[in-house]
Amino acid sequence: MNKNLGFVERLRWRLKTIEHKVQQYRQSTNETVVADTEYGQVRGVKRLSLYDVPYFSFEGIPYAQPPVGELRFKAPQRPIPWEGVRDCSQPKDKAVQVHFVFDKVEGSEDCLYLNVYSNNVKPDKARPVMVWIHGGGFIIGEANREWYGPDYFMKEDVVLVTIQYRLGALGFMSLKSPELNVPGNAGLKDQVLALKWIKNNCASFGGDPNCITVFGESAGGASTHYMMITEQTQGLFHRGILQSGSAICPWAYNGDITHNPYRIAKLAGYKGEDNDKDVLEFLQNVKAKDLIRVEENWTQFAATGNPYSEKINGMDTLTIDPVRKSDEVIKCLNISDDLKFIDLPEWSKLKVWESLYDENKDLLF
Repeated sequence: MNKNLGFVERLRWRLKTIEHKVQQYRQSTNETVVADTEYGQVRGVKRLSLYDVPYFSFEGIPYAQPPVGELRFKAPQRPIPWEGVRDCSQPKDKAVQVHFVFDKVEGSEDCLYLNVYSNNVKPDKARPVMVWIHGGGFIIGEANREWYGPDYFMKEDVVLVTIQYRLGALGFMSLKSPELNVPGNAGLKDQVLALKWIKNNCASFGGDPNCITVFGESAGGASTHYMMITEQTQGLFHRGILQSGSAICPWAYNGDITHNPYRIAKLAGYKGEDNDKDVLEFLQNVKAKDLIRVEENWTQFAATGNPYSEKINGMDTLTIDPVRKSDEVIKCLNISDDLKFIDLPEWSKLKVWESLYDENKDLLF
């Protein structure tokens, strides 16, 4: 670039360059690739990253049946196999949620899809797999390229997978009656089923099923922690990275509090008695976007939107306090021998962080 150009001209040139890169990034080439999965073939498209690295993008691959109708609030079900080649060149909708800026309900209840990005679907040696779980407080967020693009990872020898899961009441509503099969934590169960899909199918995209790392930020970090401590994920992945969130964060765990579906049902127009079966039938017929809007208007949101300890054997993802289940995570701080949990006034909580820092400076890098 000519150094004699004025500031405005240089800025205009840089903006044009960025615009060109963005257009290039959003566009796909005419080159496609087909990969096999246990449910059928999927067609991806070749794209170019912001770093000019070509890669193959498979977006909107179903890892579960749409959780609609009678499947709403329930554990995810494996997808139905399909004939022919399924087009996976474009992402699917995010989970239903209220936009955090514009206060509008967006997304779709049909959201259980994942995206796979790989710069070589047939490498000489299988590559490590990185699985991203998005954050958003278990009420907002998405896994699609516009928010979490694969550009950085496509410079490395890894396969990136990003997953979507149910949020808010649709992902964490629970009922006490075991015969209704709605014990809660459906959003966490979505993540478990996605990990099973990744374990079984990542090799078709150049990934190594014996080298899978799960990582996430905020609620994604808490989710990663939950995946590390639930028995349902044994053998499905090998490492976890928690970024700005864990299952022992106050906002990430409701303890033994059973989510209260009756309050939301009545806010949505239910006139009957507090009967689990009737409430479930009513809530399964409320439009998803109306349900999310009602949930948002209930100020005591935490009682419907966070993971909690299930009490129905055989269907549980989380059965006990995550602190009691997190020995390995706690040991990494070297504080497990004298671990104590006490209630503190807000002003004194900084002292806890100061002591952690002073006693564990060698962990900072």
